[in-house]
Amino acid sequence: MNYGKINLAGSTQEPFSHHRIVERIQSQFVALNRYVNSQRLLQYQLNIFETGRFDVLDITSDDIVSCSGTFQPEFKRFAYRFAGRSGVFWLIAAEISQAYEIDAVFLEQERTVYLRKSDDPSIEPIVAALVRYLDSNNVELPPTPASARLVVGHPNFAHFIWNEMPALLDLEEREDGQVPHIAVTYEPILPFEKLIRWNSASIRVKTQVSEVLRQPAGYEPSVLFSLGSRLVTKKVKQRIVEECTWYAHQSGVMPTTRDRIVLWVSLRLLYRHPVNQLAAFIELFRQLSLLNQKFAIILDGYSLPHDLDFLGRYNADLERSHSSELSKLVQDLKDEISNFGTDQVTVIDGTQADLPTSIFLASHADFYVCHHGTQQHKIGWIYRAPGVIHANRHILETRPTNWTRNQTEDPGAVYFTPDHLISEFDNVKNKRRHVPYFADYEFTDPVAFADFVIETMRREAILP
Repeated sequence: MNYGKINLAGSTQEPFSHHRIVERIQSQFVALNRYVNSQRLLQYQLNIFETGRFDVLDITSDDIVSCSGTFQPEFKRFAYRFAGRSGVFWLIAAEISQAYEIDAVFLEQERTVYLRKSDDPSIEPIVAALVRYLDSNNVELPPTPASARLVVGHPNFAHFIWNEMPALLDLEEREDGQVPHIAVTYEPILPFEKLIRWNSASIRVKTQVSEVLRQPAGYEPSVLFSLGSRLVTKKVKQRIVEECTWYAHQSGVMPTTRDRIVLWVSLRLLYRHPVNQLAAFIELFRQLSLLNQKFAIILDGYSLPHDLDFLGRYNADLERSHSSELSKLVQDLKDEISNFGTDQVTVIDGTQADLPTSIFLASHADFYVCHHGTQQHKIGWIYRAPGVIHANRHILETRPTNWTRNQTEDPGAVYFTPDHLISEFDNVKNKRRHVPYFADYEFTDPVAFADFVIETMRREAILP
């Protein structure tokens, strides 16, 4: 590491050589990262939207200084350049899951980074990339403050509805924005104009295919910024349900679930999945078939993004392979259910549905059984249906129930599978198995797992 580091979240007894600078930097963090609304839209983001520029108080004087450009070494990882009275400093934004909060200040002349908190390992690689860039490039100061571009979208739909869309909806009716245009990078659910009904005639929405935005590699003399949030709001959920329902109806999707209890079950063959899910779900469906109830099982899989065929956004063949590889698993489940010799359980195969259709199908569910992560967010972050979530031991040990519920307004009940029903499994086919979060696992007792699901359905009054 060829730069100094000061962690402002460390002990208050830590001796700092520049107490005045530290105080001013801490004040900057507080002012810039104040949420305008509940867990959404940071003050600095609103300021940029309203003025079209990024102005802050100088680190070493009472001057107001303007951002002259943005360094973006990774997609939507922003570092903002300011020329202060005592030299150049950079404000570095956190990643999307942290709502793009300003989490570090880098003083160029002193080659020192001041970190706002100690638990964000994603900041230092950005600082290191910035230092490498500065060592090999001469960044010139433009004659006027840089104009702003609002960068919207993410390939992971869950990040978009959690970390961007709530703040966008807060501003969609504003007519006083001073941002020349909105650059849309990804639209996995539906086109931007379907989800965000922008009201400002002065802002041009532009679908962006620029390599500068989607495969960034350096410095740009403009202010690239995104709006941040840390909560899926009711307004977000309502808008998504409205538009996905309209989309599904236009596509002729109308599942037959009348007079049946609807159970939504996710299937997955990528990393972080139970290797014996077939046995567990066969047992669950067998037990359901013995009850004096009729069930419709909606099978959910790897949902393809709506903008899959937009040139340059995705590896379309790889995405389609993730979806299609579930076909054999689905057929095996159907074959086993047909062997039950009863019509108590019917199957609706939604594993090949695209993302908006998958979200629409989830609206019919009375209960769900799902993997932890993005697949669960298609239902658990949008609807109030209760559900059981299964995950590997590493995830379960973090006790994620409250976190999962607290990321969305008005959530349904969440029940994680008990630890004793999950064991580790070193799946050599899993290329990410060495990262604990992505490790595969197995149900220790498929019968006991099925019992747990049915008991939970009774607890939620889904079953008598």
